Amino acid sequence: MGPKNEIAALIAEHDDDHELAAALSQISRWEIAQHVSWWGPLLYARNRRAFLPLIERCADPWTLRGTKDLDGWMTTADANGDTRLWRALYQASLQQGSSWSEAPKRWRADFLGAFRDAADRGSRRDVVEKYSLWYDVEDDFAAELYRIDPVVTRDFITWRFERLQWFDLVYEQTAELARANGDDEFYFELYRRTFTQDHWTKDVLELAESIGDPQQLCRELDRRHLRSVDGGDVAPETLGKLLVRRGADVVPYLERRVSDVASWGQEKAWRTIARAALERGFDNLWSIVVKTHFNVELFGEEVTRILESAEPQWRKMAWLSAIAGAKFGWAEWRNTVPLDAKVALALYDAFPEVCRGPIAVHLILTTQEPYLALAQHAAAAGDTVMVDVLAAKAAMVNAGWYSRAPIENVQWYASHYEALDDVTFAARAVHVLGMTKFPEHNGRKSTRRDNPVYRVFFRDVRRYRPALGQVRDLLEATNEDARRVGLRLIVEAGPEGADAAMRNSDHLLAYLLNEASRGSRIDALNALALAAEQSRVIADQVLFRAREALDLRRKRYPRDRVIELIGRIVHRWPDLRDPREVPVVFGAAEPVEAAW
Repeated sequence: MGPKNEIAALIAEHDDDHELAAALSQISRWEIAQHVSWWGPLLYARNRRAFLPLIERCADPWTLRGTKDLDGWMTTADANGDTRLWRALYQASLQQGSSWSEAPKRWRADFLGAFRDAADRGSRRDVVEKYSLWYDVEDDFAAELYRIDPVVTRDFITWRFERLQWFDLVYEQTAELARANGDDEFYFELYRRTFTQDHWTKDVLELAESIGDPQQLCRELDRRHLRSVDGGDVAPETLGKLLVRRGADVVPYLERRVSDVASWGQEKAWRTIARAALERGFDNLWSIVVKTHFNVELFGEEVTRILESAEPQWRKMAWLSAIAGAKFGWAEWRNTVPLDAKVALALYDAFPEVCRGPIAVHLILTTQEPYLALAQHAAAAGDTVMVDVLAAKAAMVNAGWYSRAPIENVQWYASHYEALDDVTFAARAVHVLGMTKFPEHNGRKSTRRDNPVYRVFFRDVRRYRPALGQVRDLLEATNEDARRVGLRLIVEAGPEGADAAMRNSDHLLAYLLNEASRGSRIDALNALALAAEQSRVIADQVLFRAREALDLRRKRYPRDRVIELIGRIVHRWPDLRDPREVPVVFGAAEPVEAAW
């Protein structure tokens, strides 16, 4: 039976409209929507209230093609106030009755006519809601709407700005009407959203010449700062000219605004702005430009320039710390800028504490760039902290499809830690695991399987025995793999592990209810069992949380292990049993409590 026959059978079978609506809702949306042009008008006329939600869910300009008496259905929907349905019907009529190029013209004519004929502002708002389709609202059309009702038009255009992801129309005519009407707020909203870069450049340079008061100048610049979606409408060259002409007067504006400008291929302009800011003593502006607009090459050049400058050591360190965390890219997709390996080595020789401190975030270690020269140099100098920082990054590397270098390029790190005695390894490995980040989602399996550094730190927990007293550091690590090392260490450490479980029971209890992988949760349950066997107080706490955990409905939650944990606790501490957990022996004159 095809979908149409199934729908017809359901209509014939059900006399109750609400039961019919529920039955039709069980059909897949695709199957029922493709026939809405047939059953939609029929059921709408039969019981509008019962079937309107289902019709609105299925109705769109494509599924409504071929509807008989579409104009009549539109008239009825309009009279009933069903705006959402009317809008779908209207768009379907545009596509059926007009060509692709003629449909927007007809829409604008209908929209403008209804807007002009509306009796009051409330009616005009209703018209805007009805005709809010995604055809372009061009400048001349928006100006006509604005002449009729500035308030409703302003709200309508602003709403479209908020909803559209891309916008390439210019509203100069409408903006001039708003300015003449005294609506400066709307004028500048149109200016920021739609005016061209050339127009903005001309205006801001004129403002820099005509306004003497620095605070007023910055206010006017802020009011005109372009706000395109990609941030690419503001010209960095113009920002540089503003800085040269007015100096400190425009620094507050530039500090607020340069970070939201996204400009590709403008590295020369940003370098010029950064140099000008630093030469004039505007260190904060310089650091903002470097941190938001310098790519890998420029960032490396800037670090090298700082190292080679004749400034005092304290000033160099301050500059390097100020640009730590630099990112490059487009808007929210900016990524941390990697530091070139040769530059990193020179930085380490000059300021090792800065290299392993604030700048360490830029040592983005990959199989192609494993920073081996830096790591070996630090190891020769006895700087275990620097080596640990790099090892934490190496442990999470995977040789993905995007890398041309083999995973064996990080083998040095694995060999270095394998050669350590257990006491030294345990102390340093806890430090390393505390700094590790979680592997990339698409490369977790390959990291765990192929990375030799990962295997050294995460496979054999027996080497962590000397650091059992530091297990809390592992349990508080940001990386779940590191936390699981701590859990396994507690479970496998024997009597000493039971003491560690008691000292860290607060962390272990969280695994009963919080999010965690199945393997980590099972390890935590085993550790909790060790702690509960040693302390009745802890056993009472664990039992309370374990009973709550049985109500969870999560996928892959080990409920059988939780029940086992409860059984072990009540066996160890019988007085903690719930009445339902007391075993009863039947067969005597009356049931009696079992002695075991």
